[in-house]
Amino acid sequence: MIHDISLPISESTQVYPGDPNVTVERVSDVSAGASYSLTKFAMGSHSGTHVDAPSHLLAGGGTIDRIDLDLLMGPCLLVSANADMEISLQYLDELKVPSGTKRLILRTRRGEGYLTQEAALRLVETGVRLVGIDSPSVDAPASPHLPVHRALLKAGMVIVENLALNGVTPGSYWLACLPLKIEGCDGAPARVVLIDEASHG
Repeated sequence: MIHDISLPISESTQVYPGDPNVTVERVSDVSAGASYSLTKFAMGSHSGTHVDAPSHLLAGGGTIDRIDLDLLMGPCLLVSANADMEISLQYLDELKVPSGTKRLILRTRRGEGYLTQEAALRLVETGVRLVGIDSPSVDAPASPHLPVHRALLKAGMVIVENLALNGVTPGSYWLACLPLKIEGCDGAPARVVLIDEASHG
């Protein structure tokens, strides 16, 4: 079974405070007599379900078109971090993420959770290479310096945010996460799916 864990993109898509809103405009429409339908859309590079590139926060960091595809596809663990907000180092340790986990997806209680800097550094120490979360940011809301982003991106970790995880059972899956290949960009929307291991195998 394939679980689509991407948020739909529309003009009602919630964006991070200060980011541009999503706009969708039908330029031509076959139902109105046009020879073809065509839509023009505009949005920030971090709208909806998206992947952050190192250049999002690090001067000279790699861009979204240069992220290693091997990190974006492969075995993945989805855990339920049943926290209202902060996922602390102590809480992360209580989740008992198995050693060797390379891709970790965090489902929070109301899609509002975030990591502390100490928890982020623990993920780096344990060898996690991709972390995804169902909230708009791995950092605390309105965090001015985004220390969690900086710690993860500096370590070469891939960050995936705004995942749609309601109804997906915690466990092991095969992850496929493919951001748009926008040359020189700091991030991009992505279509992300989880595939049951039995189905993939």
